[in-house]
Amino acid sequence: MSRSKLLTSAAVLLALGASAAAQAYTDPGFSAPGIAPPGYPGFVSGVLSGSLTASLAWNGNADGHHDGAFQLIISDEGPQFAGVFNFPSGAYLVGGNNANVKIEANFDSTGHLLTGAGFTNTYSITGNLPASNNPSFGTAPGGFSWGAQPFETLFSANLTSFGVDSTDEALGFNTNNFGGWANPFEFTGGNTVESLWLYALINTGNVYCVGPRAGNNCNNPPSQTGTFPFSTSNSAWNTFLNELKNHSNLKAATFTGLGEIATVPVPAAIWLLGSALAGLGGGFRRRKAAAA
Repeated sequence: MSRSKLLTSAAVLLALGASAAAQAYTDPGFSAPGIAPPGYPGFVSGVLSGSLTASLAWNGNADGHHDGAFQLIISDEGPQFAGVFNFPSGAYLVGGNNANVKIEANFDSTGHLLTGAGFTNTYSITGNLPASNNPSFGTAPGGFSWGAQPFETLFSANLTSFGVDSTDEALGFNTNNFGGWANPFEFTGGNTVESLWLYALINTGNVYCVGPRAGNNCNNPPSQTGTFPFSTSNSAWNTFLNELKNHSNLKAATFTGLGEIATVPVPAAIWLLGSALAGLGGGFRRRKAAAA
């Protein structure tokens, strides 16, 4: 690669870094050992009312061999689904009658994630895209456009490991094997880690807070600079997280009002470009040292 091309690539990286400084919805500071924190770009989703089904139940034939597993199944769909695709310079609202989120995670009776043959741990989000590439908040990434589809896979991933944030009562998963619409180069500014976080939403009595709200107040309209109003007082959810963290015996349970944050992966080209630039810098230093 010529030096001029590498310098052009460096300018692209600098532009991506600048875009990461632009305003966007603020991710919560969820953290757990070994689990990537929430980052940009990513999907944030939840429900406005009772269309969410979330349960932990024993399935004696989960792997086809009657070994069994506790299955965490979350199905979030229908007209009450709501969410945003959140990137450093703005956000797109997603939803509609065809939109849905589906999550499945399999645990043994003492709360260890089962990843062997026959067990599927997955996350997927499907739905409508806006007819225009103009975002609902902020500015669109340069050079990005699409033909709107009535229904398509927006993002999908496998869940590979998990951790519990006991402070914020959130469950985090690391992910791999990504797919779907949300993998274009133009969305790759910001954080470069990939994860899925599940957390309890604030219930205002007849509606759950789904996205950011100014001042962390569920009665305020969505704000591009608002924080995510998550709850730490969902007793059933907190009991489940405690069982997972302590590897104590899991018990069947149902949950209401859960939200999800799924970070979208940065394409491999970014990593390759970063490696090339690092190598270029090392080469310049070596040449300078030799000349001295």
